[in-house]
Parts: sequence; structure tokens; C-alpha cells
Amino acid sequence: IGARFRDFAPAFGNLVYLFFLITPIIWQAKSLPEQHWYLIVLNPFVYLIEFLRPPLLGHMPDFSNVVTICTMLAVTFVLQIIVSRRYEKRLVYWT
Repeated sequence: IGARFRDFAPAFGNLVYLFFLITPIIWQAKSLPEQHWYLIVLNPFVYLIEFLRPPLLGHMPDFSNVVTICTMLAVTFVLQIIVSRRYEKRLVYWT
């Protein structure tokens, strides 16, 4: 998308920054009110952070986080194959 539409790169950068702010990196997930649980459940970066944090603290990551990350990886891989096969002739590669 970024190769086709040049305006997408800054928008994607802003989206990543927004995900950084709603991901519990600089705040704890426990401090979020229960009516906003969807910010935690629907944010894929939460699972990545929760996968990396326990080994740094000397613990094993939760099995549910491992399954979620593997599922995200598989879905992303399948989507990448579908999109690249469909649009590979339209992309211009600069070398």
C-alpha cells in the first residue's frame, strides 16, 4: 500500500504511535477501567509486549500469548501471500 499511495506512510506512522500510546508499555493494563477492555483485547501489540516481558523478568510467557502470537503470524503470512500474488505485477521495484 505504501508503494502505491505515498500518503500512507505518514498515516501508518501516526497509527503506530497511537498503538504505542494505548499499549501498556508506559502504563499498566490493570489501571484501565473495565468498560475499556477492548483496548487491551483488540490491540495486537499487547500480546507482543506480554510475550517479551515475562522472560525479561525471569518467568515463562503464558501459553495463550504464544498461541495468539502464532495465530497472528499465520494470518499475517497468509494475507501477505494473497496480497503479494494479487498485486505483484502492479508494484514497481526500485533497485
